[in-house]
Amino acid sequence: MRLFVRSRITKATFAVFLATFVLTLLVLTSFDSTDDPRSVTSVPLVQPVLTLCMVALSLFLFVLYVNTTLRLMRISHVIARIATESFRVTASMPAPASEQDVPASIPRPRGYRTRAGQGCCGTRTSRGWRGWRANTGSCCG
Repeated sequence: MRLFVRSRITKATFAVFLATFVLTLLVLTSFDSTDDPRSVTSVPLVQPVLTLCMVALSLFLFVLYVNTTLRLMRISHVIARIATESFRVTASMPAPASEQDVPASIPRPRGYRTRAGQGCCGTRTSRGWRGWRANTGSCCG
């Protein structure tokens, strides 16, 4: 649900739909309601053209909204979004300075090594994790 609420296209589409609806109501009230063509005093030109432009913009944004919504519902996009948010939160967390700073209530992962700079999956380097077993898809025994 957060993905839809945060989406700019969702907000823009809703705003343009609402503006088109209000403009259409205002334009409808501005037309004369007489049936006799000889008694019509004015023919609005700008308002109907503006309304048609707003309707065209609404249709364009609706197609864009549907496309974006279908893209947001793909599982690969959802997983990538969750992973990005998780990495951002993890990066913002402070790392413990030593083993004494880690609370005892947090269980150690299987195969955890206590050597300085290493954990279950090896050492974190600028190129990734050293010690990761690519063949098995795991790092912990």
